[in-house]
Amino acid sequence: MERVFGITIKQLVGESKSEPVLLGRKIMTMVAEAHGHKRKEIAEFIGKDPAVVTRYLREKQSLAAEMESVIKILSEKSRPTNVKSQV
Repeated sequence: MERVFGITIKQLVGESKSEPVLLGRKIMTMVAEAHGHKRKEIAEFIGKDPAVVTRYLREKQSLAAEMESVIKILSEKSRPTNVKSQV
């Protein structure tokens, strides 16, 4: 999240209600759900009530482009970068 939004995990799970942190929290919630995490797990991680997670997920369509950019960065990060071909 820091690479995309300039905010840390500590800020995401903290009490901040600033716009960048709130947006990051929403996107992180959507990405986590897209990767199979349950809403209750997400709520526990970010220290919020599960109802808040449900509210964040209602904004999925309006934040689809941001979510896709995060997923793309995470996918690129998980790929090996220095793989040598075996002959």
